Amino acid sequence: METGRESGQLVFEVQSQVPGTGLLNLQSSCPGDGTCELEVRGGSGLLNRMSRETVSVPDTTREIRLNGEILWQDGVMISPRCRQLYSYANGYAGDVQQMHLAAPPDPDLPVTIEADTEDPAHCGWTYRVEAERRLPAESLREAAWLAMVLTPNLDKVTYRFDREEPLVFTRQALAETLGHKPDIESPADLQRIMNRILPAAG
Repeated sequence: METGRESGQLVFEVQSQVPGTGLLNLQSSCPGDGTCELEVRGGSGLLNRMSRETVSVPDTTREIRLNGEILWQDGVMISPRCRQLYSYANGYAGDVQQMHLAAPPDPDLPVTIEADTEDPAHCGWTYRVEAERRLPAESLREAAWLAMVLTPNLDKVTYRFDREEPLVFTRQALAETLGHKPDIESPADLQRIMNRILPAAG
């Protein structure tokens, strides 16, 4: 986590993810191109292990990687979920793999995906669920909006459940919430949007 700025330096605290494992050492390398690499090794079973350690990097740093994975970029901490979803950014609505982004977040539900990809100017996904809805509308809205953020030509996501009115989420409503077009050019762009539309983005 970022903890502040001191004398032209950004200060970060690195904490052991697994209780009792600790950190053996933390090394940093900042070649002066705006990037920094941090390398952390665990100290399980060693007497000199620590649960946390601080590291300072130049305040001109734009990107920090921890053990090869992007951790911080342009002033934003990058969550593991953001790193996972960034590979889908700027995807195409006709891609079957992309369509699973908005699937109801319940693996036990029998879902059929229908996609309207004939007209490139208007693409929509419909999820037919052969069961009553047991997910809150907010969870489905978050999944739909996140899919639209990652899929520029996706305009509408519809969820149809047994004996219920369908839930429809549109790009227009997403745009009104964000106040801008959700352009994704970096993990930091995606993380900022996730922080806006997901209550616990991270």
